[in-house]
Amino acid sequence: MLVVLVFMEQRGHISFQNINKPQPEYTTNEILVRFKKDIPEDRIEEINKTLKTEVIKIMNLGNYQLYEIKIPKGATAPKLINEYRHFPEVEYVVPNSFVHINR
Repeated sequence: MLVVLVFMEQRGHISFQNINKPQPEYTTNEILVRFKKDIPEDRIEEINKTLKTEVIKIMNLGNYQLYEIKIPKGATAPKLINEYRHFPEVEYVVPNSFVHINR
């Protein structure tokens, strides 16, 4: 049996991964949320509090912000995405997907 390990660096941490094992397509504990333009910060905080989520990071991407949201225990990415989509203030919400680069 041949086991291949891949050396990876993620967020400053170095790890080895077995590439023979199927890898998930997205993180299981984070989603990305973009709110519509001109939504007040206090309203965004209220929505996140209602869904019992925590903002990990706010990324300023030119003319908009992208919120990296931690999924609370007991919730799943698909369920939380669906809940965020019910708020009219949300432009879009997606899983925090992995990007694979082949060299």
